[in-house]
Amino acid sequence: MLILPKSAQFALKTFGGKWVPQERIKEKIPPHTTNTAVLEEKLSILTEKLHAYESSKGKQGVVIKRDPSMWDAFLWIEAPDLKVNSPVVFGDALIGVVEEVRGRKGLVRLITDEQLPVAVRVSRGVDEERLLTSKVDELLEYLSLRLLSSHDTSLEELYTLLKEKKMKMKKTPQLLAKGVIRGRSSPLWRSYSYRLVGEGFNYDFADEEGPPLDLRSGIPYTSMGKETPKPLIQVGDTLITTGYDGIFPRGLLVGYVTKVYPLEEGATAYAIEAAAAAGSLHELSHVTVLDPVFEETAR
Repeated sequence: MLILPKSAQFALKTFGGKWVPQERIKEKIPPHTTNTAVLEEKLSILTEKLHAYESSKGKQGVVIKRDPSMWDAFLWIEAPDLKVNSPVVFGDALIGVVEEVRGRKGLVRLITDEQLPVAVRVSRGVDEERLLTSKVDELLEYLSLRLLSSHDTSLEELYTLLKEKKMKMKKTPQLLAKGVIRGRSSPLWRSYSYRLVGEGFNYDFADEEGPPLDLRSGIPYTSMGKETPKPLIQVGDTLITTGYDGIFPRGLLVGYVTKVYPLEEGATAYAIEAAAAAGSLHELSHVTVLDPVFEETAR
């Protein structure tokens, strides 16, 4: 948890987390805030919000056991307050779901198990900037704290430049084909557990993201001949959860498309292969457990 100086915490609270020139801080702080009790109250409120934000990112868990005969299907973790149906991630990538709870220990079924179907869809156009954007955000946060106590014009110019660059980086992803992804069974211990298979990928029905799209051209049926064709799914596309399975929340990173099988005559959907975004799950030691979408009594 990031612990900021009290002055910085109060300033961020007062100005909504945005940087303002040093001279404006003195102008905006009301006289009564010099009272220690008032400052402590504001600090307490901010601390509660920081704790709430930290909790929203999930609980940290430790991998404690794996059975060689079920290496690609299950692992045991230890974490506080575990609940059945809690999604489990590594970094920002989905790796499985808590299926059984015994005190502080939980059995996690992995996405590399063929018995765990995950509803996903294509998200195209922004993933290549994901890492760069996160690094820019970290730098902006650092600069904003520095500028709370500095009059350095070079820092101000850099902060402004980075903000402008970030705005230009933002893109709206194309949310395209929807389908189901799962692991592939293998009798081998420590096999290629990052490989996934998918089926049923199409966009036959309208949803909150847009109208149905033609399977081969990717164009809305009402705009045939008026728009440039685009593939509904292609190698390199990012796959994210849709939330339609009722187990995983929407928007979790799942994997990347590595192969799209050609459509056979009369086919209504694409079949694919993909690589898990978390990479190989062989050496996992720490994971993050999210709150379940729906809770049920632990077995």
